[in-house]
Amino acid sequence: MDEPHRASASDLESLELPQRLSTTTGSSSTERRSWGDSSRSNGRYEEHQLFKLQLVATRKQLKHQEARAAKAEEELVQATAYLKRVNDARLVALQEAAKAKEELVLLEDVDLQRHDAQREASEAKTLARRLNRDLVVRAALEEGRRLGLQEGLERARAIALKQQDGDAEDEYYENEEAVDARSLLLQSSEDTHESSHSAPSEPPAPRWFWIALRPFTNPPHPPITPTFQFHPTAIFLRSTRTTSYIE
Repeated sequence: MDEPHRASASDLESLELPQRLSTTTGSSSTERRSWGDSSRSNGRYEEHQLFKLQLVATRKQLKHQEARAAKAEEELVQATAYLKRVNDARLVALQEAAKAKEELVLLEDVDLQRHDAQREASEAKTLARRLNRDLVVRAALEEGRRLGLQEGLERARAIALKQQDGDAEDEYYENEEAVDARSLLLQSSEDTHESSHSAPSEPPAPRWFWIALRPFTNPPHPPITPTFQFHPTAIFLRSTRTTSYIE
């Protein structure tokens, strides 16, 4: 609060000037009055002048306060506008922060889904590779069984043919031995018949002698050519295990 406006000397002179003029014009009438009336009028005049001075000071102070109030109101309007702009900027920043947070959550979800998809793809690829390896191993085992069965059948057939040929050859040689034995018997009977008239002959040769003299012939057999079909992947078959290499 500002201090009350005090009356200056110029204000007092401006107020006393009309009174001086009136006192000079009516000096004759004033002299007729008594001393008591003049003293009372002077006291009232001074009170009236003091009241006027206080009123003028109060009006000036009121104008000053009104100016200050107007200035404060203007500053308040400016501060209100500034606070409104700050609040609007704060709301915009909050909206942008909320939007950025939502986008960050979406990015995290997308990243998590991408990681899950990569993991599932890796697991599926591993499973497919394992199934392919199992299929290749199974195909190799089936091929090995088929080749083994085919080779066994070929060997059994060759052994059977060889045994059949051996039986036929044995039968042939047995027949030959029988014919030889019969011819030997006939010859020996003739020799004995002749030896009865001449010197005694040597004893006949034993059976093993004739078997040793028998030529050993083995009819040729067709070579065993097992068919082996190569798998698209590299497969190596061994005797007791199957090693597969998957590219």
